[in-house]
Amino acid sequence: MTAPLMMNDRDTLKEVLTDADFSQYEAEVYLSVLELGDDSVADIAETSPVPRSRVHGALSDLQRQGVLETYEGDSLRARIDDPSAVAEELARRSERFADAASGIRKTWEQPSVRQQSVQMFQDHDTTIDEAAQRLAEAETVVHLAVSPDELDVLRDTLKQLRDRDVVVRVALHEGYKQFGDPGDLPISYSAVAPEVRLCSSLLPFIALIDGDLSIFGIQSRHGSEYGVVFDDHTLSSILHWYFQIQLWEPWDAVYSSTEIDDLTYISIREFIREIESLRESDDRIVVRVEGIRTVSGEDVTVTGKVEDIVYSESNAATDQPFSHPFIQAAIAVDDGDDTYTIGGYGAILEDVRATRITVLSVD
Repeated sequence: MTAPLMMNDRDTLKEVLTDADFSQYEAEVYLSVLELGDDSVADIAETSPVPRSRVHGALSDLQRQGVLETYEGDSLRARIDDPSAVAEELARRSERFADAASGIRKTWEQPSVRQQSVQMFQDHDTTIDEAAQRLAEAETVVHLAVSPDELDVLRDTLKQLRDRDVVVRVALHEGYKQFGDPGDLPISYSAVAPEVRLCSSLLPFIALIDGDLSIFGIQSRHGSEYGVVFDDHTLSSILHWYFQIQLWEPWDAVYSSTEIDDLTYISIREFIREIESLRESDDRIVVRVEGIRTVSGEDVTVTGKVEDIVYSESNAATDQPFSHPFIQAAIAVDDGDDTYTIGGYGAILEDVRATRITVLSVD
């Protein structure tokens, strides 16, 4: 005989077994056999709370299910040779319940708003976890504004992006000062990004992924925290300009890889600044533009000669056409058959939104 089950244990097991499709009588009889081990049906009927007239029927049903067996000895007996089949089925059901519980928690923590265009998070750690998952799916370019701790959490994900030739830019905020010299940071810059810049201010967490997706997180000194995911081109463009103008262009690089190709650009503003002097000298510039068609959203590559630089009318007459962030700035590229207008991160009016521009030749 095995150790008898305490009443609370028995009640719990009975409830679990009935949840696993045992009838009330089958659950009671199964637990009685489990307690008694190998015993006569008469003794089982004596110890079980099931009416004696129903014990034989319950045993027959359990035998058909393969969870115990009855046999003839000096009398009709029943035994459980191996409870592992029942235990494994309960474990599988438990895993499904656990997965369902996890899904409920995640849905509660990450309630989405219409069409998944905006998602809200109630704490900063959840925001960073979501960012890691979204970053792992990046295909072309990533911009990050992070603290040293956040960068450390995302290190493995960023290394995988580097291995896949995804361009990564990292703006690191002043939390780096806690480590003294930037070179003392517990991060190998070369493993996470080809270029890292230091900003002497506290920043929100920002992740800009490929063009349409952005993640914004706040963790204030006063304890308030939240995060937002924007799967929306317009909202992501606003965050992109904030990143580019406030967190990237004004600051010096603490790390810049020698592998960076000076002839490859991910910012159309930077590209136009570089080629303005070449255009004035009438040089012929041939580029390869990798990007997305603004109308269809399809990936596209355009190779051809830069025919023109397009400015918005209000800025074309100024001496410093790129001194203001919110201008129309685009290039026109002739591939021999058609001329395409190429815009940057926020392109809407242009034919193509560029994610990478490579200069192939200048002559």
